[in-house]
Order: sequence, then structure tokens, then C-alpha cells
Amino acid sequence: MANNFRRPAQITDAQLEDISARQSIPEDSELAHVTAQALFPTRSVWAPDDPAVRDRILELIRTEGVDPVAESWANSPENSLPGIFWRGYLLREWIRRFPEDVAGRLHSAATVLREQGAAGVARIEKTPEPDALRAVWDRILAGTFQDSLAEVLAASAYFTQTIGEVDPAWIGSPSHPLATRVTRRDRAMLATSKEFREAAELARKGALQ
Repeated sequence: MANNFRRPAQITDAQLEDISARQSIPEDSELAHVTAQALFPTRSVWAPDDPAVRDRILELIRTEGVDPVAESWANSPENSLPGIFWRGYLLREWIRRFPEDVAGRLHSAATVLREQGAAGVARIEKTPEPDALRAVWDRILAGTFQDSLAEVLAASAYFTQTIGEVDPAWIGSPSHPLATRVTRRDRAMLATSKEFREAAELARKGALQ
């Protein structure tokens, strides 16, 4: 079921300052939704009453990077906009920071799938290139994306499914820089693929909030 969150109040200056300073932010569903909506406002749910709120969040991202903002999404449900943006952020960071790991996993997947014949080859050919996927997530996380979010989520689902069918794990070590509840859970790559796919369906219906 889609998250039925509606923003009752505006983000405060203190909250933005805490994000900028990377201070410990308590779990705050409102803050997570406000920052996610600033990056990709949707017509089906609330938008900030004060347009300056979005401008301030985007300016924070331009000056400080998206990392501190993304951290506000970490505990959001997977069927919400901030929750799926957190998964997109983790995928983008994995591609950006660990390209050799990504390339190795894709190569292993391609080897296995080609052994399955035409269907496997077709799947590899349809799998998005990691750099292309990273580029579109770069735009989303910069607040400049204006195309179909559903298509990006579907592509992310396809990418993670291709890898996950061969190796369903994602991050193996608890000391890895991207070790999180999402990336360290059982069969994390396949679980994340399923969440991307379900979020894509919600986005197509205008129900991803």
C-alpha cells in the first residue's frame, strides 16, 4: 500500500542547519518527505506552501552535496518517495564509488546468462549500462530530473535483478562504506530489485508519495 503521508508543516531552518552540519537527525518522516519532494515534486501529493523551501533544500544540495540529505531517507518505507530515493542513492553510490565491483558483478552475470541461450543474451542486452543508470540518478539527486520516474525505477529494478539472479547478496562486510540495513539484508540485491519494481508501479499510478 502506498504511504499516505501529507505534510502538515514546513521544514525549519534548524532542521536544514542540522542536515548541513551532518548532525544526528532523529527519525523524522516529515523531514524525509520534504527533502524528497524538493528533488522530485509530484502532482498527486502536497508541495511546499513556501516555494523558498524547495530552493533552500536544492541550494543545500548544491553546496553540501546530496549525502546529508539522503541520510534523512534511511528509515523511510520502501514504498515511499524518500524510501525509494534512499535505495536509488545507495545504487548510485555503489556504481560511482565501486565501479570495478559493479563491472565484475555484471561480467559474472553476463557469463552465466549467456550460457542460458537466447533468453539470457537478450536479458544482458536489455540491462542498463551502469554509467547511464548512474547519470540519471545523478539528475534525480540534483533535483534536475523532469522525465518519467517510473522508467528510472523500472530500469533500476532490471539492473539489480540481472545481478541478483546470479549473486543475490549486495554488500558483504559490515565495515563497507555502503553497509546499511538495505544493502546488508538477506538477498539484498533481489530484495532491492523487487522494491524498485513495486515503486515503479506506484509511480505509474501517481501513488508514490
